[in-house]
Amino acid sequence: MRLFTFLVGLFFGFPFLTERNAARAHPFTAPAPGLQFIRNDGQWDRDIQYRANLPGGFLFLRATSLQYVFYDARAVSAAHHPGASSQARADNQVPAAFIRAHGYRVEFVGASPGATLETAQPSAEKRNYFLGKDPDRWASDVSAFGEITYRNLYPGVDLRLYPHQSSLKYEFLVAPD
Repeated sequence: MRLFTFLVGLFFGFPFLTERNAARAHPFTAPAPGLQFIRNDGQWDRDIQYRANLPGGFLFLRATSLQYVFYDARAVSAAHHPGASSQARADNQVPAAFIRAHGYRVEFVGASPGATLETAQPSAEKRNYFLGKDPDRWASDVSAFGEITYRNLYPGVDLRLYPHQSSLKYEFLVAPD
């Protein structure tokens, strides 16, 4: 298991902790401004469990993967502020209706399909989503959290995600043996 943890840390560049070291780690005290994990109460596709807004994109948390979607934030801003759109279009040389974006998915190969997502640091704010004309896609009083932990992602391995110094931090918590 130590070799696995070491290789994961090298490959992904993620910090990781053993259970023994987790108790000594600096405790998470408050969510970083703007980064929260919003629960899916039916406003998005069913396989998305939580979504976090990132600068210029989103992070979707799924049962056994993370999906990042990034877009050209200046082009989005220009589309919402027509007076500024000409400069953004000139810089990107794309029509106003077209916004450059890309995404990638981090699959946890061989992960337990029974892994559960556990929340911590609930936000006092609630959100409402009234998307489109279909009331089945609407959600109100939606909760958000400052921390998510994938429990038992692998046997004896949890994955914790939380904001740290204006960025997203990952920690693999590995049980002894």
